Amino acid sequence: MELLQVHYLTTSYPGHVALKGVSFSVGEGEIVGLWGPNKAGKTTLCKCLAGTKSTDDGDIFFNNHRINQLSISQRLSLGLSLCPERSNEAGEANPIYLNQSVEFNFEVLRKGPSRHEWQAGVNQVLSYFPPPENLTRAEYMKRIAGTLSGGEAQMLGIARKLVCLLNYQVGPRLLIIDEPARGLSQQKIDSLFQALDKIRRNANVSILLVEEFAQRLSGVDRIYILADGLLKNPS
Repeated sequence: MELLQVHYLTTSYPGHVALKGVSFSVGEGEIVGLWGPNKAGKTTLCKCLAGTKSTDDGDIFFNNHRINQLSISQRLSLGLSLCPERSNEAGEANPIYLNQSVEFNFEVLRKGPSRHEWQAGVNQVLSYFPPPENLTRAEYMKRIAGTLSGGEAQMLGIARKLVCLLNYQVGPRLLIIDEPARGLSQQKIDSLFQALDKIRRNANVSILLVEEFAQRLSGVDRIYILADGLLKNPS
C-alpha cells in the first residue's frame, strides 16, 4: 500500500522554479532513497512534504488524504515528520538545545501526555538509539547535548522527531530525513542506518531518506533521482 503519493508537484521561488512536476511514492514500511546533486531541489521537496513550503501545483496524498493545505501541526497529527538537514539550524522549529541535557531535549517537547505515558514513549524511542557504549541510559540522559559527537547529535535529532509525535497520540508513519549522514564517519553512518532499519522493521515506519551522495543509500529499497527540479525513474 502506498503511504505517500506525490503527483506532478511544482513549486518556485522568485525567479526560479525549484520543482517541475515531480511525481513519486513511498509505500508502507519502505525505506526510499532520494538522491541528487547540490541545489537539485531535494530540501525544497522535503519542505513541501512537511508543510514549511507552499506548492504552486500538483497534489500530495498521505494515507489517501490530500494534505497540500494542511499545516505542519496537522501533518504531524497524521504521523508525518521532517528531520531537516541541520537540527540546530537558526529558525528551525524543533532545534537541539546544545546547552541543555538530553533529558531536557525530550522533556521540552511534552505537551499533552502524562509523564508516565511520555516516559514510556521516550524509552521506546531510545531502544532504537542506544546511548554511547561508555554511558548508561541514565548517564546519557544527563549528558549535555552539545558534548555529543556528530553522529550522536544526528541520532538525537531523529529521536526527538519520533518523540514529538507522542503529543499527537499517533505513532510515526513517515519520517523524512534530509542529509542524515553529512559529516559523519562511515562507522557512524552504519550505526545510523542500523537504527533506521530497526525503526522501519519494529515500528512499521516508512522513511524517505534524502542524500547528496548515492553510496550512502546502499541499503534502501528503491532510489529516485532528482536533478534540476526533475525526477527520473526509480531504480
